[in-house]
Amino acid sequence: MHSEKNHSATPSENDTSGPSARGFGGLLRYRGLKTAVFLLAVTLVAIGGFIWFYYQGKSDSPFSKELVTSVDFILYYPAAGLPDGYYLDRDSIRYEQGLVLYQVKHETKGTVSVTQQSKPANYDFSTLSDDNKFIVEAGEAIVGVGDGFSSGSIINDTSWILLRTSETVPTSDLETIMKSLRQHY
Repeated sequence: MHSEKNHSATPSENDTSGPSARGFGGLLRYRGLKTAVFLLAVTLVAIGGFIWFYYQGKSDSPFSKELVTSVDFILYYPAAGLPDGYYLDRDSIRYEQGLVLYQVKHETKGTVSVTQQSKPANYDFSTLSDDNKFIVEAGEAIVGVGDGFSSGSIINDTSWILLRTSETVPTSDLETIMKSLRQHY
């Protein structure tokens, strides 16, 4: 005789192919796990969004919002990469007659005075010597040496940045400071 196998649509007790195979309690545990994973994902996305929005408003920029809105050119400030011992004197930042001024200082080497202004429309920057030109993040830079001091100039589409050292600041430090300038965001 021929035996017939039971091809029933209901799973047997030994069938472990899905959550319904474990009965109603297994189905609830499976749905609870899915809910917990979903809630965890939503929580992580919310925390990530909060952190992102929080840090969007933060900036290392030393410039006040009032100063930034007062000028019609992009501001730059020294960030990571200053030569050892140099720091931005935040108390020196000021705005006078269309110029933003501040100082980068070293306790023993001296001071670099920085002036920023809107790029003059009628000044011919091509007259500056090509011998000492180099590119920095802030634009096209040039360094010159005068009577016991060094000076630097950086020009870009909107800004002209002038730097002048005290007598004891090495030219190499001035160049490194120029390379450290970053755009305010």
